[in-house]
Amino acid sequence: MTLEEARDLLPLYALDALSSEEAHGLEAALQTYPQLQDELRALQSTASELFVALPSEPIPQGLEARVMAALPTRPEEQPKISSLPARAPSPRLSPLRWLAPTIAAAALVVLAWTGTLAWGWIQALGNPSSKVVTLVNQQGSVVGRALVRPDRQTLLVVNLPPPTGGKVYQAWGLGAGQPIPLNTFSRLITVLELPPQATALAISEEPAGGSRSPTQILGLPQN
Repeated sequence: MTLEEARDLLPLYALDALSSEEAHGLEAALQTYPQLQDELRALQSTASELFVALPSEPIPQGLEARVMAALPTRPEEQPKISSLPARAPSPRLSPLRWLAPTIAAAALVVLAWTGTLAWGWIQALGNPSSKVVTLVNQQGSVVGRALVRPDRQTLLVVNLPPPTGGKVYQAWGLGAGQPIPLNTFSRLITVLELPPQATALAISEEPAGGSRSPTQILGLPQN
């Protein structure tokens, strides 16, 4: 395994999303390329920080198939598809249930619920230009985290009860001026684009349809 091949697998390894064979191969490569150790630790820290905000909920029926379909199939994996039925008696659990107690399951569930392709967000974890923004309430408790990619696309995960009474959550871009109104949402996971002039974001609860200025701030960037 070359240095670049090993580096490409680091995000998936950080999410526990590699097969046993691939993981062993990467672990051997890490001994050959010790310079990748710091990158791996940074990836694991980023994944943990982001997905700790995800509430613990049952995995919806059929989610596993949708998640696995969203992941890219590498050419060298094609022969394995025909061999899957022969492995059915194996006691090993299916991938998503096997990973359920880990960050990987949280990550893949988040990505599936957003309706986006998982691969781009998994790759974002490996990009040093991506950043994680932690949102806290007035008491200092974490109410959400956001993964901001270099292209300003943002995966926002909130740890809040669903809005009630016809209200919605709304994201806000924060910069030098007034808060910039962004997407409204009612799910706990959403994807949005952070404006170029915004350096951070916040979340609030608003009437249906959203507002031009925040009504009730629920989360601000942690200092």
